[in-house]
Amino acid sequence: MLRSELTLRLITAAIAVPLLVGVILAGSELTAAVLALALSVAYLEFMSAGNVRLRDPLVWVGVAGIGALAGAAASHDIPLAWPLTAAVIALLATPVMEELVRRERRDLLDAAPSVAEVWRATGLAIVGLVYIGWLGAFAVLLRKLPAGDEWLLLALFSVILTDTGAFGTGKLFGRHQLAPRISPNKTMEGALGGWAVGFSAVILLRFLPDIEIDYWRIVLLAVVLPLFAQIGDLVASMIKRAMDVKDFSQLLPGHGGVLDRFDSLLFGIPTVYLFVRWLSL
Repeated sequence: MLRSELTLRLITAAIAVPLLVGVILAGSELTAAVLALALSVAYLEFMSAGNVRLRDPLVWVGVAGIGALAGAAASHDIPLAWPLTAAVIALLATPVMEELVRRERRDLLDAAPSVAEVWRATGLAIVGLVYIGWLGAFAVLLRKLPAGDEWLLLALFSVILTDTGAFGTGKLFGRHQLAPRISPNKTMEGALGGWAVGFSAVILLRFLPDIEIDYWRIVLLAVVLPLFAQIGDLVASMIKRAMDVKDFSQLLPGHGGVLDRFDSLLFGIPTVYLFVRWLSL
C-alpha cells in the first residue's frame, strides 16, 4: 500500500514539478495566469467539498474574485485590499439578490434553497476566497520581487519536500499521534521528519545563484518555513474534518485534489514573501 501510494505521488510530481518550474521561470504574468487557473480549480474543489452546488452563482463570483486577486498581484505590489473587498461585497450581495428572486417566484418557493443554506454557502465562499485566493496570490507577489523566481522555487521545493518528508517518515516510523482530533494519521515522528527535510532543503536551496543572504538569516527561514508549511497542512485537515471529506477531490492521483497539494503552500509562500520583504527593510 505504501509503495503504490508513493509511486503515484512520484509519478504525479514528476509531471507537475517540471511544468511548475517552467511556469515560474517564464515570467510573473504567466505565473499569475496559471496560478489563477489552479486556484480557481482549488476553490471549486473547496466549494464542492462543502456541498455547495457548482452552478450556484456565488461560486462563480468567487472564481472571478480569485482572478481579480491574481491580476492585482501581477500589476501592483499591494496587500490586495481593494479587489478582495469588492469580491466580498459581491458575495454578500448574492444571498440578498437570491432572496429577492425567491420572493418574486412564488411558484418555485418550495424548491428554492432556504435562507440558512444560502448564507452557509456565502460564508464558505468568503472563507474560500480569503483562504485560497488571497493567500495564494502571494505567490505572484513573491515572483515579482528581486530574484523572485528563485525565492519562489525555494519556497515551492522546500514545502514539497517538507510534505514528502513528513509523509514518508510518518508512514515508516510514526507511532505517536500529532493531533488526533484534527488528523489521526499525522504523527509527531512524521512532523519532525518533515521539518528536518524542509530545514535541509532551505539550507541547500540557499545556493541558488541570485539568492544572496547571510547564513544566520537563511537558518532562521529554514527553521520557520517547514513549521508554517505543516501548520497549513493541519489547517486543511481541520477544514476537511469539518466538511467530513478525506480529500478535496481526486483530480491528482496519489495526491487528492489541487487544494490538497496547495494547502501547505498557502501558508509557506506568504511566509517566504514576508521574510524577503523583511530582508529589504
